[in-house]
Amino acid sequence: MTNRSFEATKRAAFDSAVKHQGLKLSYEAFSFYLAECDPTPKGKYQRWLVTRISQQTEAHPFDLEFRDSGISAYKALSWFDDKKRYLPVELRNILSYQSIKEINVVLAEHAYDIDRLSKRLADTLETIEVIEETRLFESEGFSVHQPRSIEDLALLWGNDEWLDKRGSNNWARLKSIGTPYVFLNDFGPLLGILPNVPGHRGLVLDTCTEPAMFEDALMMHSLSYESDKDIFDLLCKIDPSLPFDEEMEDVGAYLAALNQFPLILHEDRSPSEEILESLLASDELSDAARTELEGI
Repeated sequence: MTNRSFEATKRAAFDSAVKHQGLKLSYEAFSFYLAECDPTPKGKYQRWLVTRISQQTEAHPFDLEFRDSGISAYKALSWFDDKKRYLPVELRNILSYQSIKEINVVLAEHAYDIDRLSKRLADTLETIEVIEETRLFESEGFSVHQPRSIEDLALLWGNDEWLDKRGSNNWARLKSIGTPYVFLNDFGPLLGILPNVPGHRGLVLDTCTEPAMFEDALMMHSLSYESDKDIFDLLCKIDPSLPFDEEMEDVGAYLAALNQFPLILHEDRSPSEEILESLLASDELSDAARTELEGI
């Protein structure tokens, strides 16, 4: 939805609220009210709000109370935004919800799983603080975080089992292998380990410590190498198979992958002729990667 279409939908939502809910606010006050309902800095839930309000009917009005300063919607959306990564994949998209009540019902139904996975996340302010302080990059709802401690990792990754002694030992082991990163996205949080030295392959795990793929997360977000180079370079360093399997067209992604783990070419993967030519012409290509490419 473009800014122009958003404004048109918001105007339609205002007219609908006046018609079906007896709204007495001015259009400017209505816009301010919607902003107060949204707990996110960039207002990512306002589009959902205006769409649902504009689609309401006399028989089925949208359940937004214009008398409570937006607090009920704010609480529901804040809780959803914080906990959606622990919901089943099909329930993580706000567009699948028709009302605020439905959001609360789904969160209540999955409260046990949410609490089990995120006992350390009961304090929303603490969660937001850690997310903000550890964030390195963010684009289109996909964010990269560098945990500073085992507590940060457990909170961001959603695996509270790592808070025991065994988890601390795992943390020390992972730190000895490389640098841990947590990737928050609509598919579910992923842990990635970037090896300390080139020549070693990284590690990607889901919250159950099972091997995972970045591709599953990327398909949920509209990212591009051109605008999100830092994110893609890190992903390709951790999982050097990514640019090959996704047939990426940006030579930078292959440089990141090959300079970190040139032996990926031994896994029945090779770049296109065009990418190969660009790689061999690049001054950024490492000697080890060049040797492997010349042997293709």
